Amino acid sequence: YKYLSSMREIKRIEGTTRSPIYSGFSSTLDGLSSIKAFNLEGEMKRRFFHCINENGNSYWSYLMISRWFGQRLDSLALMVLVGVAYMAVALRDSIDIGLLGFTMVYTLNLTGLFQWTVRQCAEVESFMTSVERIAEYTQLPTEEGYKADKDETDSRLQAMSTPKGSCCGCGCNCQ
Repeated sequence: YKYLSSMREIKRIEGTTRSPIYSGFSSTLDGLSSIKAFNLEGEMKRRFFHCINENGNSYWSYLMISRWFGQRLDSLALMVLVGVAYMAVALRDSIDIGLLGFTMVYTLNLTGLFQWTVRQCAEVESFMTSVERIAEYTQLPTEEGYKADKDETDSRLQAMSTPKGSCCGCGCNCQ
């Protein structure tokens, strides 16, 4: 449980620190002539590297916690395999050797499948932070001076979706 909450928070931080990289790059391209005119190339480069460094730190933390989790799952799989191996040795006289081999191979496959399933569940939960961020953005209040009239918006959408020369949107030339 501690792993999932930690991973989720680190992934949230990583996503938050990734946004300034894209927005900074885009705004730098938009204002390239102004940056050159005021000789701010060094400052913009420093800011960009700072954003990349912050994102790299959080991404590194995300990778390391994923590796830690993988190590824990490998240890758990090893314990299961050792348990099955000890059972095989203890029951070697009463169980067929082929069945013991089948059990060992099947145990290896099941532990690998278990690891993959748990990792995928953890990844899905960590990637849901993107959905949480989008949901937060939809709850933000509208900006000052912006007012959307529902009827006006609907009429604009209708006008955009209605083909020219048609009154009802079916494609006929009834006008």
